Amino acid sequence: MLQRIKALNSRINTAVGLLSGSALLLAGVILFVEVVCRYTGHPTSWIAETSVYLFAGAMLLGAAYTLMRERHVRVELLVCRFSPRGQDIFYLITSLGGMAFCLLIVAYGWVDLLDVIETGETTPTTMRVPLWLTDMPLVIGFVLLTVQFFIFACERVIRLRSGSPLDGLGTGGGH
Repeated sequence: MLQRIKALNSRINTAVGLLSGSALLLAGVILFVEVVCRYTGHPTSWIAETSVYLFAGAMLLGAAYTLMRERHVRVELLVCRFSPRGQDIFYLITSLGGMAFCLLIVAYGWVDLLDVIETGETTPTTMRVPLWLTDMPLVIGFVLLTVQFFIFACERVIRLRSGSPLDGLGTGGGH
């Protein structure tokens, strides 16, 4: 069962990661266009705001993919001194803590998202972007992070119960 959840999660995170990378590429392209426009004396009014939304959305949506691939920043100054079992316990605790934090963000983010959908609020800029568009990446990104932390926690529990280091589970969870 866990392998099925992990496989589905991997496909979703990879697709969302590609979307995130595409958003970063698009932001870079439009910022280059803005530089050219400013140089020629024709600055735009929409590129700066749009690039902020693209960068923020890319960061929020790409976080779970980054965690899944273990490409995030981590400090192992103390953890590397633990026994393998101690590391598993430490990563189980941090996975549960990460999951709890992400669930808290999802809960508050969901309430805020429903509120801005109901009220139809927009950004206070000339673009008047509906706030649900800017808030949705936060909720989706943290749901994906919650699932990734859940998978890591399950893998650690399995490893702790079996007593073997990786037991065919991959390297997931060494965050």
